[in-house]
Amino acid sequence: YGTQLEDILPGEMQIKDEKRRPTLGIVFIIDHSGSMGEGAGSTTKLELAKEAAARSVRLLFPKDRVGVIEFDDAANWVVPMTDMSDPGKVTSAISGIGLGGGTNILAGVQAMADVLPNDPAKVKHVILLTDGIADEAGIPELVKALNTSNGITLSTVAVGADAAPFLKDLAELGQGRYHAATNPASIPSIFTEETTLATRAYIVEESFFPALVNSSPMMAGINSIPRIHGYVATSAKDLAQVILKSEKDDPILATWQYGLGRSVAFTSDATGRWGRDWVSWPGYASFWAQTIRSTLGDSSNTALEMKVTLDDISKKAHVMLDARSRSGGFLNGYQIKANVVDPDGQTQAVTLRQIAPGRYEAFFDPNEQGVYLLRFDGQAENGAAGQSFAQTNGWTLSYSPEYRRIESDPDLLLRLATLTGGKLASANPADIFTHDLLATGASVPLWPWLLLVAALLLPLDVASRRLILTKQDWVRFGATLRERLRRQSGEAVPVAQTARMSALRQAKERTREEYKPAAGPVIVNPPPASKDPVQINPVEAPPPATAQPKPEAPANPQEPASTAASLLARKKNLRDKRE
Repeated sequence: YGTQLEDILPGEMQIKDEKRRPTLGIVFIIDHSGSMGEGAGSTTKLELAKEAAARSVRLLFPKDRVGVIEFDDAANWVVPMTDMSDPGKVTSAISGIGLGGGTNILAGVQAMADVLPNDPAKVKHVILLTDGIADEAGIPELVKALNTSNGITLSTVAVGADAAPFLKDLAELGQGRYHAATNPASIPSIFTEETTLATRAYIVEESFFPALVNSSPMMAGINSIPRIHGYVATSAKDLAQVILKSEKDDPILATWQYGLGRSVAFTSDATGRWGRDWVSWPGYASFWAQTIRSTLGDSSNTALEMKVTLDDISKKAHVMLDARSRSGGFLNGYQIKANVVDPDGQTQAVTLRQIAPGRYEAFFDPNEQGVYLLRFDGQAENGAAGQSFAQTNGWTLSYSPEYRRIESDPDLLLRLATLTGGKLASANPADIFTHDLLATGASVPLWPWLLLVAALLLPLDVASRRLILTKQDWVRFGATLRERLRRQSGEAVPVAQTARMSALRQAKERTREEYKPAAGPVIVNPPPASKDPVQINPVEAPPPATAQPKPEAPANPQEPASTAASLLARKKNLRDKRE
């Protein structure tokens, strides 16, 4: 069950008919004393026991019931008897089992005896695991009473050489099996085996004649078959061909196509227990010879050897075909065509050309990874009868190396979790985000960063002490910066004006307004020939030679006149003197 062999066979290892499969109630009694914390390779014995119990839980059906008891000096129900409606909750509780103190096997068995007899499960089984020695007083009597009165079976697992020697006797009294796990790494496989065999629904031990339901080359020439006294119950896969079946419609002999070959499953045995009548049957050898022959490919009249290689550069597949006759001679001058069927069912037709005696080649484009079927059809050029052949071969385009190993490795995950102080997550993905791990802290020295900050701030500190910057300095600095930016961008820069220049310009404008000539015609003295005044165009004429009034002195002698007014007054005085 759950292996690659099950994938190959035409039957499934589980019974699909739930009515035939009784409800299983299984209890794991796990020793978690201090000695279970000892190393077993790269992990501890307790971690292996918890992983084994978790694997066994995954094998149960939804209607099955499970319970887990931990014991050291006392016993405690880690998982009370419950159905498998929530496997993730069960495995999560199992992973939380920690180390304890001493070893009291009776406490664990007694805790089970108080609950399991009243459980509604039809088949009840107990797995007891311990690595220590304890007082056996009262334990054998209790195990025997549970088996006799309630049909409870008990198997024991002794871990290491120091385990209690009476565990083997307990397994016999409980009608179970005794496992001496000298190598603790075998604990998970032991638990898986015990869980699978806990219910006897898979083992059918009764005498009957198998019924023939389909014809097959395996039954050629066989008109009658002897009785079978037992078999392992399985369920036929959808595409399987059932040839012999039991009275309960379970497959006894089944076959199906798997890849390029065929596989056959015979669910009884070929020895003297279930098949004791078959061993003495005259058709025994013929039956097995025909069964094995049916799995082989059909023979052909030619010996074709095909080789396919993938060109890493062109990504094309190169087909090389060596064609020989049965006598060993080369098949030359053949017209060979091949149909290449890719994993998606798409077909490519290629024609092979001869490149050497009996050797032909062709190229095709592989679309994706997977199995390719190549059907070769060869015909002699002369068309002679019996000179043709047809054969189908297969070729697999493998995945990249990182995809070759796709199976899980629970043991490696368990070792990694143990080495790093973590734990295995249960089947419930939400448990990954459970914040139940201890937080760890780490210190980072800050002095290099503080020293760097101090070195960067030292020039600023010196500058702040040596330089005195006023508000006006910052204003001038901003103005200079803006002027440089405008010059770099090509923008016209206005000429800066000082306060004194602004005052002079304003005075000049006032003077110009005061001495501006009046609008209108200008009257001048007429020429001698006329006594009337003459009106001429209003052009600016020289001022009359009359004396101009001197500018009045300021009303307040303490207030000096403006610079512009003083200059104008001096200019007028000089003009009057010259006149």
